[in-house]
Amino acid sequence: MKGLGLLAKLAFICNLFFLACVVMQRSAGNAQGSMVSLIAILGLVMGMGIFNPVSNIMNGLQLLRKQPITATVPLWLAITNGVFLIFQIAYLLHTLL
Repeated sequence: MKGLGLLAKLAFICNLFFLACVVMQRSAGNAQGSMVSLIAILGLVMGMGIFNPVSNIMNGLQLLRKQPITATVPLWLAITNGVFLIFQIAYLLHTLL
């Protein structure tokens, strides 16, 4: 569980890119360029698809083992990543349905 802190930080950074991607999608009509592509990949693929779910699953496993999360991840970071996961699931359901 030593890498859980780094994983949570990577998930948080990708979550910020997810937020930027959603804001750009809602406000900008047809943004193009390599920076937009980078933001979309980091936010939608890496954040929503890989880092954030894995980070939250690892936090959940740590709770099931009755180990404190705060030993490896700050509490605010674990809560923030959990809230982002809820928003990402809602965004995915809204997009698909």
